[in-house]
Amino acid sequence: MKKLKLIALLAAVVVGVGLYQFLQEMKKPQETPHTTVVVAAVDIPENTQITEEMVTLKSISNDSLLDHYMLETDSVVGMVMTSDVYAGEQIVRDRLVRIGETNADRNTLAYALKPGMRAVTIFVDQDTGLANFLKPGNRVDVLGNYTHEETRPVLNNESQLEWVQVPTSQILVQNVAVLAVGTTMDKNGTGEYTTVTLEVTPQDALNISAVAWWGNLRLLPRSPLDGEMAETELVNQKTVYAEGAGE
Repeated sequence: MKKLKLIALLAAVVVGVGLYQFLQEMKKPQETPHTTVVVAAVDIPENTQITEEMVTLKSISNDSLLDHYMLETDSVVGMVMTSDVYAGEQIVRDRLVRIGETNADRNTLAYALKPGMRAVTIFVDQDTGLANFLKPGNRVDVLGNYTHEETRPVLNNESQLEWVQVPTSQILVQNVAVLAVGTTMDKNGTGEYTTVTLEVTPQDALNISAVAWWGNLRLLPRSPLDGEMAETELVNQKTVYAEGAGE
């Protein structure tokens, strides 16, 4: 009997010690896993291109991690913040954009443009643009067709001059990037036309706009392997007939 009591006493002691140790472990703060991520080393204003000095790495508990966090500083250097970020704040992919990168989710072409370039939109249809075959990132030439006035001798009276309208064609710009392609209803609501937005220099934008006002434009898709500029000349009836006569 005494032996049974002793065993029961020892068992109670063991259970008590185990319970005590379990409760002590429960009181200890639980360690949360951490991940080292990229954070801002200084305040970074909106539309600022990130340099190496602006970011650093910091270990952050996993329950405090933001979605789309960045793991390496090299992956964010050179990109642009699309909103203000304060020192110590995590850098996330959704607030970054690379210059020259087209991203429809941002609903803007501003970041797709390289510094010094402009976006110009051209309206095209089945006859003028092959727009259904174009997509952002393709490259094209822009052909302009228009008429201009010049003088020529009056038929059977070369001593007198008259003003005539001369149909003319010329390549306005070559090897420009397509930034966006969109489809819109025409003003009568009876059909569709397509808009193609190109990245051009300010002067090229002026030339394209002027010819669009005077005449019409055609887009000429280019091979992605062809980066050379072709030597072309302005073409009109006179030059076409002269070339035909010389053959």
